[in-house]
Amino acid sequence: MKEWFYVNQIMVSRFTGALLLVVGLGAFFWANSNESGISVAEQRAAERVARMEARVSGASSAGVSEQESKANYRDVYSEHSKEQMKLMLIMIMLLGVGSLGYSFIKKKPM
Repeated sequence: MKEWFYVNQIMVSRFTGALLLVVGLGAFFWANSNESGISVAEQRAAERVARMEARVSGASSAGVSEQESKANYRDVYSEHSKEQMKLMLIMIMLLGVGSLGYSFIKKKPM
C-alpha cells in the first residue's frame, strides 16, 4: 500500500484536492441557499419598518419579556452556528485548493 501511494502520490493529491474543493463548494452553496426568496437585507429592512411602525403606534419596546429574550438568544445562537459552518466550509475549500496547488509543484527526484 505504501508503494502504491508513493508511486501515485500526485494523482492521490489531485483527487483529494478536487474532492475537497467540490464538496466544500457544494456544501457552501447548499447551506447558504435562500428558500424563501427574501434576501437578508430585505428581511432586516422589514424588521426595521415593523419596529418603526410599532413605535409610531405607541407600543413601547422598553419592557422585553422573557419569551422575547429567549427568542433573541435563539436567533443569535442560530446565526452564530451558521457563521461557524460557513467558516468551516471555507477552510475545507482552502485545504482543497492547497492540496491541488501542492500536486502541481515539481519535486526534485531523490
